[in-house]
Amino acid sequence: MFSSHPEGAPAACAKDGKLIGVGPELVKIIFAELDISVESKVYPWKRALDYAKRGDIDVIAGAFLTPERAEYLEFCKPNYTTVDQVIIVAKGKMFQFGKWEDLIGLKGVAIVGDSFGKEFDEFMAEKLDVVRGSNLFQGFKMLEKGRINFMPGS
Repeated sequence: MFSSHPEGAPAACAKDGKLIGVGPELVKIIFAELDISVESKVYPWKRALDYAKRGDIDVIAGAFLTPERAEYLEFCKPNYTTVDQVIIVAKGKMFQFGKWEDLIGLKGVAIVGDSFGKEFDEFMAEKLDVVRGSNLFQGFKMLEKGRINFMPGS
């Protein structure tokens, strides 16, 4: 069984209860060549990672490499895709942003289980006021209602 980030387009996302995108297609191709049947299952991202850590899921398609994840997942090398990181803000609520320090003093939301690279994850944990949301829809609603100033994304 494999899973992926249900909101991680274009690498992977859930549509009509199925995982689609580059990651899920790559998993299907590789396992077909090995003559092994594989089934995908859509879970919230944090739960998929927890299931992989417990061994209940065999493959996670498209997880961002972090030191913690490297303890329980094997990562293909080289990466099959690259991901640009962005800071998302509500329309009309833009602010000066040129470096991570510009986010200090602002309120943000990041999706549970998401990683933005070791350096930014550490900076976010140590210096930023960021709550964790359950999904992108919740994060966008928080932006829309003015509860937060930014949301890191990829």
